[in-house]
Amino acid sequence: MARCPGQDQRFWKPEDIFEVKCPVCETSVEFWKDEPQVKCPGCKHEIVNPKLDLGCAQWCQYAEECLGMVNKQEHTVLSNKLIECLRQIAGSDRNVIRDSLEILRYAERILVNEGGDPLVIKAAAIFSQVFKPHRRENENSGAHIDVNGGVNIRDILTTYGVPNEIIDSICRILNACHSDKRMDSIEFNILWDARRLAQLQQPTGIGNKTGGEISWKTETGKKLAKELSHT
Repeated sequence: MARCPGQDQRFWKPEDIFEVKCPVCETSVEFWKDEPQVKCPGCKHEIVNPKLDLGCAQWCQYAEECLGMVNKQEHTVLSNKLIECLRQIAGSDRNVIRDSLEILRYAERILVNEGGDPLVIKAAAIFSQVFKPHRRENENSGAHIDVNGGVNIRDILTTYGVPNEIIDSICRILNACHSDKRMDSIEFNILWDARRLAQLQQPTGIGNKTGGEISWKTETGKKLAKELSHT
């Protein structure tokens, strides 16, 4: 695991090594304060250090290298927060949480090969199972969530400082997926395939395990479907 070479462990305090709960499976995960991220031993989810201290960036000769690495984790930090939010919304409905995280897992795998905006893809995947299309003909509207009728996805994302244009993209993709519309967008294509891959994992999944009855929108999605057909 990469560590910041500008921090000397001889001056560390006991609280500089701590534990956090995995936002996916709630397993306790040990962190050293300079570790940018750690893989959960339970579910293998990548967890970003919530206490990472970058105060040394003003003087450390390794700041550019370190900050470049940390900036890549910003979307993962927000993703973990949104997963925690999903858990609060879903409450005891474990099926919603399971299905949402399965969609997120496939979306992240497709994202690696196909590209796209990580924040749009991850946020849309996390909320895709609790999203209800808005009644008004406004594809940018943040619809009320099924599980808790008073919660609004746009409000949630705004709370975390997500820019309006990004929120608009997330809402458009979710509305399109739930109304069977089509979008010329790599983010939409990735979510579309991720949802169907997750459905194939269910006992009553759509189509058959060869993926023959499903129109895949990404090459990675098609490849993953073929892999599933052999399991």
